[in-house]
Parts: sequence; structure tokens; C-alpha cells
Amino acid sequence: MTSHNQSALTNSATAFAVFFLVAGMLAIAPARAQTISYAQSVDELAKACGADIGKFCKNTNIGSGMGACMEKNLSKVSEQCKATFVATQASLAKRAAAQAATEQLCANDIKRFCKEYDPGNGRYLRCLLKTGSRVSAPCTQALTDAGWR
Repeated sequence: MTSHNQSALTNSATAFAVFFLVAGMLAIAPARAQTISYAQSVDELAKACGADIGKFCKNTNIGSGMGACMEKNLSKVSEQCKATFVATQASLAKRAAAQAATEQLCANDIKRFCKEYDPGNGRYLRCLLKTGSRVSAPCTQALTDAGWR
């Protein structure tokens, strides 16, 4: 076997080892959602997909149609870009779902700790964040998943 072939096999074996190590670590990690902000997703996509965006979506504005353009061209982009795009979309969806569910998941905590606050303008959110560790575990997780903590 040539040294070039041995090097390719070693690189492939290393890549698989790293993949399974990371997958294993994620499997045993505590159940905590990993969400990112819109700004973080733009940064990650720019790093992983810059060349692909330039090639397939160069005339598309980020705020109006970039997601649709990327989805349309997902089969053509690099594997790294594809994986990053799918992961960021999932994270953003998880964040949006958590934000939508926070009031329901924190309803008992709001009744318990925030009686004196009127709803609106983030008053309940400020109260819950100020309350700190006394907030229930489901509410704390919702606040974290929503990106507010």
C-alpha cells in the first residue's frame, strides 16, 4: 500500500473516530437544547456556506429568500454547508418554539413570583429572570431554550 493510500485511510479513520466520539458525547450530554440566535446562524452559515452562497444564491438578500434559495440548492452545496444549514435551521426552529411555549411552561412560576407585575412589555420575563434559581426546572429550561437566559 502506498503512503498516499495509508494517509487517506488514516484521515478517514480519524474522521470516523471524531464523528463517533462527538456523537457519543452528545448522546450522554444532559438534555439541554442548543439554540442559536439569528445573528449566530448568519455567522455560522457565512463560514460554512460562503462559497456555496456565492455560487448558488449570490443575488439573494439574507433577509428575504436566502433560506428558500439554500433549500432549493441543498443537493448541490458542500456537505459542510448542508450540515450547517440543517443544524442552524433546526436550532432556530427550536428557539422559536421555546419562545412561543415559555408563557405556558412558566404559567405557575408567573402566578407564584410575578403577581404584582402587569403583563406586557417583557415584565413577566424580567420578573422570571430576576427570580433566578427559584423558578421551576421546566420554566428555566424554556427560558434557556428561548435564548433569554
